[in-house]
Amino acid sequence: MSRLIKAIAVTAALGIPFLLPTVLIAGAWTAAPLALLESFTAWIPILIFIVGSFAYRKETLSEMKLTQKKERMATSVFEHITEGIMVADSLQTIQYVNPAFSSITGYTEEDIVGASPKILSSGKHNREFYDNMWSSIRLRGSWQGEIWNRRKNGDIFLESITITAVKESADSVAYYIAVFKDITVQKQLEARLRHQAYHDTVTGLPNRLLLNERIAEAIQHADHNRRIFAVLFLDLDRFKRINDTLGHSVGDQLLKTIAERLVSCLRGSDTIARIGGDEFVVLLCGMAHAEDSVAIAQNMIQSLTSPIFLGRHELYVTVSVGISFYPNDGRDAHTLIKHADQAMYRAKDQGRNNYQLYTPAKEDHTPQLLSMETSLRRAIANEQLHLYYQPQFDAATRKMIGIEALVRWSHPDWGNIPPSRFIPLAEETGLITLLDQWVLREACAQLKRWLDEGYSPLPVSVNVSMLQFRQPNLGPFISRVLADTGLPARYLEIELTESTIMSNPDVTLQTLHELKRMGIRISLDDFGVGYSSLNYLKKLPIDTIKIDQSFVKDIPEDANDKAIVQTIIHLSQNLRLGVIAEGVETEAQLQYLQSQQCKGIQGYLLSRPVPHHEITRFFAS
Repeated sequence: MSRLIKAIAVTAALGIPFLLPTVLIAGAWTAAPLALLESFTAWIPILIFIVGSFAYRKETLSEMKLTQKKERMATSVFEHITEGIMVADSLQTIQYVNPAFSSITGYTEEDIVGASPKILSSGKHNREFYDNMWSSIRLRGSWQGEIWNRRKNGDIFLESITITAVKESADSVAYYIAVFKDITVQKQLEARLRHQAYHDTVTGLPNRLLLNERIAEAIQHADHNRRIFAVLFLDLDRFKRINDTLGHSVGDQLLKTIAERLVSCLRGSDTIARIGGDEFVVLLCGMAHAEDSVAIAQNMIQSLTSPIFLGRHELYVTVSVGISFYPNDGRDAHTLIKHADQAMYRAKDQGRNNYQLYTPAKEDHTPQLLSMETSLRRAIANEQLHLYYQPQFDAATRKMIGIEALVRWSHPDWGNIPPSRFIPLAEETGLITLLDQWVLREACAQLKRWLDEGYSPLPVSVNVSMLQFRQPNLGPFISRVLADTGLPARYLEIELTESTIMSNPDVTLQTLHELKRMGIRISLDDFGVGYSSLNYLKKLPIDTIKIDQSFVKDIPEDANDKAIVQTIIHLSQNLRLGVIAEGVETEAQLQYLQSQQCKGIQGYLLSRPVPHHEITRFFAS
């Protein structure tokens, strides 16, 4: 009996309910004889029960603690997550919101609990939109999309939202959970970048990309309705002289004024695009007769006869126009523009300031273009080209942090030919791949020579064209160049434009990852002037974003350019990417970039492109 008392005391001390050992007899529990406790064997079931009870209690406490921990974590997530969360009951009455909801909408928990989600309605969606949304929730249990809602202060914002129905039974909804985030700024940036991808930054007119799309649409419409349309190629006469004499700022203002005058001569269905420095293309749709295009061409020529006043300058500009027609003069955009261009050259040959129609019998290219193509082939084959190098600097210290290799061509008869003339020719004729390969090999060899001479190691950037990037043997070719020159891969940086990267996203990712595995750096050149998908950008294995000079040249005066530059810099920082601003020419531009913590700069302010023997002074400094 004393042993029994001790057992009771032990179990009491442990906080375990004490039960007499029992046996199951005829389906009922009956207490075991107390006499059995006097033997050692009688203690075994008691000890097992005590230990088992203690373990069970410990396990139960652990589960309770784990449950409480999970509840605390869930509450913490609910309170601190940046996405807004709203919980409504089956009658769509709001029951709970988190702090992020209040931060985004301006409604506090006291304002919103008990109200209907309709309080957020912006009025921008019709009844059909909401009917489709709720139909999806009923059928699939959830809906995901974008909704325009209204904040407490009346501002309308765009949110990306997921609404989920949580059911307590097969036919009964317990409550609805809505999780959303404000994507207004993101969409505004995407729209701005999309506009930049399809429009000229100086005049605001459509660019070549949008023009080609419009011509493709015009072809489909013309084929369906058996109509014709015209393509006009406009080239400003002697614009280059004004631009070179008075500077690019005056030149850009002149282009804007000219664009406004040309637009005033067109109908609402027409398209005018700027495709080059002083070149415009006009698409005239819905014409009943070819003569209609001639009348418009004459009006455009006439619109530029009166002087243009810019500050103290009184400027006169004329225009030469070439005209081609669909389908007689071409059945695709490239051919129509090319034939209109050839007609425009005949207008120039006949004294400028007039128009000419395309004539198939006079289709031959100008002798100078043919001669230039032949000379460029010889220059590449005979290594008559040479490289200039433009330093890239740390914006804060002005210390050189990289070099960009730029090709130059000095013709024995024509002198220095600007890249803006021979690079497009190389792209059109397919010579660009040979040109890219020569530049890559020469730049790698030169940097290796600098390293061997003891200069500090810095990466050299080489531009790769879309045609070269699409070559299936790009990776092996670069690997062979690095092996032949002895340059470590980490000192080579490949520069690609947005249009190159976005031309074929799936193939692009494969090629970029192949280059990254080799240890090569990758930079996104001219960022902002092509189509930029932010969702796709985060997937790219790039190291640096280069801000296009068109955004830099008017800062800090232009508020829109300042906003774009600031956004790109912050985007780069958030994605942990390097950023270099191109075209920095003034101290004011540099100071603004420094204030926005832009890491790198490149431009005439600190150095123009220079020959290889002059770049060494930046190494030394």
